[in-house]
Amino acid sequence: MVKHGQNLLDQIILDCFAVLYRFEQSMPDQICHYILYGKDVMVLDDLNVLPKNE
Repeated sequence: MVKHGQNLLDQIILDCFAVLYRFEQSMPDQICHYILYGKDVMVLDDLNVLPKNE
């Protein structure tokens, strides 16, 4: 049951950041992994360089 709950949480986070897909296809997955597991801290730098007015 925990695995099912984890998959749901993954999907919710991915949905929240889906708009970033148009800038970088891997960004929503990277953010999800960073939030849930502390992996791929470089995603914060990637977020910082995205266009600010889009």
